[in-house]
Amino acid sequence: MAEFKSRFIFIDTRERMLELYESECGPLLASFPITPGSGRFATPPGHWKIVGITLMPTFRWDESVLEYGVRSDQFYQLPTGPNNPVGILWAGLSKPGIGIHGTNNPETIGRASSHGCMRTANWDAIRLSKMITKGIPVIIEGPSPPPKSKPKPATPAPPAKKPWFWWLQ
Repeated sequence: MAEFKSRFIFIDTRERMLELYESECGPLLASFPITPGSGRFATPPGHWKIVGITLMPTFRWDESVLEYGVRSDQFYQLPTGPNNPVGILWAGLSKPGIGIHGTNNPETIGRASSHGCMRTANWDAIRLSKMITKGIPVIIEGPSPPPKSKPKPATPAPPAKKPWFWWLQ
């Protein structure tokens, strides 16, 4: 929606709050508690943009993405719905793999940590989805995550040992 292009989102991961403003100098429109990432999964600070908004998203559960930030071919595609881990909204940011989303566990908002995303209760996620549009800026402030470790390559099986009587075979 063109009328939302001047809006922007400010996220303070230390305060665990998402704030939506009408414009850079405009009034505060909404404020929602969030669960950001922490530790090695800290939400990445910086200036991003919303690159896509999906209501009732599917969720690609991939342990390699959650642990190392690298897609693998070992994943499960979870169906849409309020019990989906990302709830009823996915607002993807220009930082790949990071987004603002709902949750199937609203009791964790403000308490537990995420894998880098900003998690909101589904009831806040649906309200937010009606107030934002693709392309609006998202400014995130907070501590930077430490570098993620690389996935460990699969170790090849050791060569089979020859039996002591190999010359008889």
